[in-house]
Amino acid sequence: MHNVHKLRDDMSYDKKLIPDGNLSRPQGITVDAVGNLLVCDSRHNNIRVVSPEGDLLSTLDSIAAKPIQTPVDVTVMRGGRVAIVEYDGKVRVF
Repeated sequence: MHNVHKLRDDMSYDKKLIPDGNLSRPQGITVDAVGNLLVCDSRHNNIRVVSPEGDLLSTLDSIAAKPIQTPVDVTVMRGGRVAIVEYDGKVRVF
């Protein structure tokens, strides 16, 4: 379905969180300290940052001028740093 869906507490469907066409093959997902979602968009080779309300805040497509390649997982670490695991097993931290 190439999207992230918000569910209610009773697990019923609420809404899509990412505008159509902005996500292809989502894989990893995490939440930062202020409640934003970070979603691996593996086919577009980037990380989408989405507000809790579903607004697309930013798109991360490179780290230190090197393109992100097929991200499959993401996590927010202690201190707010973000780690991305790429398909080839590389871990990149920023």
